[in-house]
Amino acid sequence: MEILEEQKQKLLEEIHKLGYESLRYSIFPEEYPGEWEVVIEFNGKQQIYFVYGTMDRGSYNGKHAYPTFEEAKTAFIDFLADIIKINKYYTKEGMPVNYLHPLWSDDNIY
Repeated sequence: MEILEEQKQKLLEEIHKLGYESLRYSIFPEEYPGEWEVVIEFNGKQQIYFVYGTMDRGSYNGKHAYPTFEEAKTAFIDFLADIIKINKYYTKEGMPVNYLHPLWSDDNIY
């Protein structure tokens, strides 16, 4: 578990560097993730990382498996960036967003 804590700290440092701290994400969660989160998990039995996004009511559609932390870390950070891009597009087109957030809300109203 010490290795997972080190990996979690690496992810948190990267998230901070990118200014993504206020996005919804779960890193090696012990409980089921909430709605609209980007999630990274580690399966100790299979020795594999999973990266996926949750939807409303915490459901998800497909988990992507990665054999190394570095691959999973890249996928996790890229997924967060994609969430911003997608929701910026939704805002621009007047479509409903996953959740309100200043990184994609034109009016910054909560």
